[in-house]
Amino acid sequence: MNNRALIHIRILVLVLFLGLICPCAMGQEARSDFSRLSSKVIKGDADNDGLINMIDVTVVINYILDKKPEDFFFAGADTNNDGFINMTDVTNIINIILHGGSTDSGDPSLPTDDPEGGDPGSGV
Repeated sequence: MNNRALIHIRILVLVLFLGLICPCAMGQEARSDFSRLSSKVIKGDADNDGLINMIDVTVVINYILDKKPEDFFFAGADTNNDGFINMTDVTNIINIILHGGSTDSGDPSLPTDDPEGGDPGSGV
């Protein structure tokens, strides 16, 4: 098994562990400090519910695994604005949850100007 696969496995284990030790992160009680802005994108909010929590991590992992989650919001999930959804975005969302952190491209908690949040690959 290569290092990249081990990193992915460790992240998945961390996700499961966080869900066990902090069940509040799986529900509505784990509200972020950010207000819901109807026309703004909150980086890390992969399901566009105005919260950044473990549900967003699960939604992004399901998208990566091609499970086509219904509530997936590309602009919120693409935490580093590279146009791809991958394990970097999962890691960034976990960091936001744990530390209120930011990504290399700036603070993901700050809204962006893309109100649609469309998937650039879908022509939306």
